[in-house]
Amino acid sequence: MTGERLRNELTRKLEQVDCYYAEVKAEVFSPEGMQSYLAKQWWQETGRWRVEVDSATSSQIFICDGKQIFVYQRGEGEYDRLLAKPSTLGAPPFSLIKQLELFLNAKEYTFEGRAELTGNTYYVVSFMGLHRDEAIKMWLDTRTLFPVMVETRLEDELLSRITRTNLELDPALPEALFSLEQLKERKVTNIPGCS
Repeated sequence: MTGERLRNELTRKLEQVDCYYAEVKAEVFSPEGMQSYLAKQWWQETGRWRVEVDSATSSQIFICDGKQIFVYQRGEGEYDRLLAKPSTLGAPPFSLIKQLELFLNAKEYTFEGRAELTGNTYYVVSFMGLHRDEAIKMWLDTRTLFPVMVETRLEDELLSRITRTNLELDPALPEALFSLEQLKERKVTNIPGCS
């Protein structure tokens, strides 16, 4: 396997995936300490996605219906509309598909070959992130080519680590996952600057 072949194989595999369900553990590091999150994510090739993020202190649901993104803090009576312009729709938090897209769009990358992690062997790649001095390193499953672990560093300081704990490719996803019907009973507020 070479880096170019890996990218070609990954592109081919992603063209065959219509949707996925994944669970990840995310750790975010800062001078104040580490914050830990558990995230469930559902993604469809149509641009719809849902992410549920739980931490020790909060629980949020992010829903994108393909046109706009809503965020709901569990236990509260309203959703916030984050973005309403399809051309500026953002990525869900801790998204595996976003990490793969960053790799595929990276102008430069390093294929580090195979490496062992937790008793299994994975492909390892590293590339520059979206911000200056940000570096991303990914361990990819040799069969699915989806990330098993992603580390993001800024000037050699570890910023975050996403560890995948479950992945289902092309499961049957109920329409209700992406439905905003429940909004009829709750107040929707626009975040300033969104239209």
